[in-house]
Amino acid sequence: MSNPAHKRRHVPSRLLFVFTAARKAPYYFRIYARNFIGYSIGVNYKVTLEQSVKVPTTPISITSAVASANKIDISWALPLDTGLLDTSCALLKYRIECAYGSPDMSCTITCANCGDCSWSQIGACCSQDVPDLNNAATLNSDLTSLPQSETRFYVRVLAINDAGEGAKSAVINE
Repeated sequence: MSNPAHKRRHVPSRLLFVFTAARKAPYYFRIYARNFIGYSIGVNYKVTLEQSVKVPTTPISITSAVASANKIDISWALPLDTGLLDTSCALLKYRIECAYGSPDMSCTITCANCGDCSWSQIGACCSQDVPDLNNAATLNSDLTSLPQSETRFYVRVLAINDAGEGAKSAVINE
């Protein structure tokens, strides 16, 4: 004869906990096993969760202004999402991309750094990195050593975090 208390039952071996908010502090769990005799000794688990980071959205409110004959000032605001669906994720840097006379940002000459670029040909392009300042609300940078010309410079900005490069902003021109 079989004792009904001794019947084998399927016991789940895994449980899934879904947490709705990011949390920096670890979660602590105590896990027990139970059978017809009673409970086992509890085992303590410490779980540190790290929320997955996505690439940032595009920087916003990008503006440019001619500061002098050879200099353009560029300013922008922090992206609405820096990687965690808000602005709490630290950014590594911003990248400013500039093209001379190419509104579609197509390049025939690419310079490693904007300060080293020869701006004598339409289609010359460059990029320069600007460090993030602890997720400052607004940032700015200048493009210098530019030739005096009637030809426009086209500029866009993108943010970069641990997950990679975010979307590029709309192209502005000066």
